[in-house]
Amino acid sequence: MAPDVFDPVVNTAADPEEAGDPGPAQAAAPQGGNAARFTRTASALVRTAWFVPALITALLCTWRASSIEIWLDELTSVNVASRSWSQILNTLTHVDAVHGAYYLFLHLWMTVVGTSLFGMRLPGIVAMVGAVVCVAATGQRLFGKRAGFAAGIFFALTPAIARYATELRSYPFVALAAALASLLLVRAVEQPSRRRWAGYTAALVMAGLFNLISLTIVIGHAVGLAAYLWRSEERPWLTARRFAASLVVAGAGVSPVIYYGAREGNPQPRPTVHDLFAMGPEAVCSVLGAGVLLAFGAAAWGNPRHRQVALASATAALPLPCIWLISRYVGDSSFFYFARYLLFCVPAWAVLAGAGATAGRSLRALPAMLLVFAIAVVPGQNQVHTTYAHSWFNYPDLAFPQRDYRGAARIVQHAYHQGDAAIIYGMTDIDEGVNFYLPADMQLRNLMVVNTAAQIDNIVPKFCTDFSACLSRPAPRAWLILPGHPAKPFGGLPPAEVRAIQSVYSVAYAKQVRGMTISLLVQK
Repeated sequence: MAPDVFDPVVNTAADPEEAGDPGPAQAAAPQGGNAARFTRTASALVRTAWFVPALITALLCTWRASSIEIWLDELTSVNVASRSWSQILNTLTHVDAVHGAYYLFLHLWMTVVGTSLFGMRLPGIVAMVGAVVCVAATGQRLFGKRAGFAAGIFFALTPAIARYATELRSYPFVALAAALASLLLVRAVEQPSRRRWAGYTAALVMAGLFNLISLTIVIGHAVGLAAYLWRSEERPWLTARRFAASLVVAGAGVSPVIYYGAREGNPQPRPTVHDLFAMGPEAVCSVLGAGVLLAFGAAAWGNPRHRQVALASATAALPLPCIWLISRYVGDSSFFYFARYLLFCVPAWAVLAGAGATAGRSLRALPAMLLVFAIAVVPGQNQVHTTYAHSWFNYPDLAFPQRDYRGAARIVQHAYHQGDAAIIYGMTDIDEGVNFYLPADMQLRNLMVVNTAAQIDNIVPKFCTDFSACLSRPAPRAWLILPGHPAKPFGGLPPAEVRAIQSVYSVAYAKQVRGMTISLLVQK
């Protein structure tokens, strides 16, 4: 049987690096001594398809990682992960089962590193670095070393990668699982073994546990695999049976999430045809960057490895429209169609773009094409590294208020007295956000909360409906924190609630930060 075309050794490229030839410089390297061995190892590492993309990913993802303000979804992750094992599991039976695997992981991680913002965001950064390694490796296995390198660079420079790597949610792990699944599928097809198919199955389970929607990648895998195996002489039915078995086992592995997740409802407006075409820029966090990826992806069909192009194209192209169709026409599932849920598509887009950027082109043309993409994504990169970047959860639309929790916490901390409480009604993010940036011994008890979210196994607390009753046992001092910048300390509150507060407290002073007004109330 002829060697499989996936094997990079089978390469007719004239470029010695592309063909796997170490080249004269590497061959002439000294053979003895620790310094020489280190030099050879470092040189070999730099020459890999994945090292430079991984380094760029790490640098972009760690840039300002601790300075970007935490936002509502991240606060929910910290809140749930801070509970006990039994409390987390009880919560997952009521809400957010689809994020349960991440909450459990974050709980374990927080017991090791604590609740520093960078420490909690570090695993997501590491996951994105792992994802870019998988992307580059997949591109190399399918299309050669140059294509793998280009795919890795495209992935590393995509603004959405840095955007979601620093978010305390499951999205980086889903991107890693999807990229790993595609790589392991290629490896399992080129050299079938139980271990490789088991690895592919495990990657699918990981993807499903962290985000069920990411399992739509198997639609692309199935169609691409069928195209690759068409008229193949390499026992296609055996490969098809193994693939089907992987899907069955993976489905069983994520069945608890399917069961509990199906019981939750979160209706959203149905996505439109415009939304279908707008999702690319939203998922990439760059309009120009998405256009460049699309152009290079289309150019991939100029690559002579047509079966590999078919596999890569199906993996890249099919999940997004499938999710759009599900969100538009199936039950109350329209909340699936958000850019952050579709981040798992980006690895496949990068692989296909890498194939297009190197299809029939000389080695000298590649740097220019990568530079075009780098310039195209500059506005997006600037945006995703701003202080309030996480408020842009659906680029380029600002969909969540920008609030300076850190600044509000500094105001409270500067004048804090033991026993201070808070009056924050209905705004869970303000309550949790200010307390997140306060020291552990300065946490403000919200007088407006009857039962905390943990007490009722939920992600939002039960707020009081009678202000007078809630203030019947007031704290000596309370911090009234309201959204926005009302003209007066009580601006925006209903008159009855203002009267209830004024019957107990008088205003010492009021200050404003971005998105909030903080007033110190002193008991009369």
